[in-house]
Amino acid sequence: MLLHAVLVLAVCVVTSLGAPAMTVVDLTHQLGNDSLFWPGQPPFNFTILYRGHHDGVDSWIEMNYFALPEHGGTHIDAPAHYVQGKWRTHQIPASNLIGPGVIVDVTEKVKDNEDYAVTVDDLQEWESRYGRIPDGAVVIMRSGWSKRYPDPRLMFNSQTPNDATTFHYPGFHEDTARWLAEERSVVAVGTDAPSPDVGTSTSFPVHKVLQAKNIMLLEYVANVESLPPSGSTIVIGVVNLRDGSGGPARIMGMLGQGVGATGSGAGIRATTLLVLLAALIVGLRL
Repeated sequence: MLLHAVLVLAVCVVTSLGAPAMTVVDLTHQLGNDSLFWPGQPPFNFTILYRGHHDGVDSWIEMNYFALPEHGGTHIDAPAHYVQGKWRTHQIPASNLIGPGVIVDVTEKVKDNEDYAVTVDDLQEWESRYGRIPDGAVVIMRSGWSKRYPDPRLMFNSQTPNDATTFHYPGFHEDTARWLAEERSVVAVGTDAPSPDVGTSTSFPVHKVLQAKNIMLLEYVANVESLPPSGSTIVIGVVNLRDGSGGPARIMGMLGQGVGATGSGAGIRATTLLVLLAALIVGLRL
């Protein structure tokens, strides 16, 4: 009876001290026939191979075929996309596919300037509120642009979305990209717009500056407004494509410690107490 009472106490205490539940925010637009791609790329292809009952196994079976360019919908640009000799998709370390979220809100500035470029001042203002950008961070611009998806005329902000010279949308300034590449240690820079370079860019300097440092780019990120400026963890579930220059990704933002979290004071205290109680139980049995 005494052992049973101790076990019940252990469960109650650990439950009460456990880490808070984790919330997962999907930062990914659905992949389908309306997914957006840069002009000139082949369209998305989804073909049903089989969908029905199969007598041989007496069950329902679905099988499909799909094909698409690497750079469309919510996806990553591997560093090799714009810089020769840098990481291709399969070479990106798994440790670089997760990091603290840094959400830079420029929605008000974009309202007055559709070609707004995130400045170093914007990032330093973020740091004045939330502290230095953490090493290994994923920096994402929040401009409100993803609400335009998947309408190409709205997303590219052009009545001729097949002509890239007519595009207007926000991004990052080249000086900001250089500051992130040289003064901070980030693993990825993302945007809820089509590209981290502003729509009027023709030479894509942000791509070149960041990818020269093996920094990934995230494009068409969804639901950024659901994340706080600081305190989230971003997970980049990109397909492990050999020799790829990018690829479709399921990007997620996690809030709270959740099950399996490490480093939280409550979780550490609960684990420590459980070990002590286990030792007490062993002692009582002896």
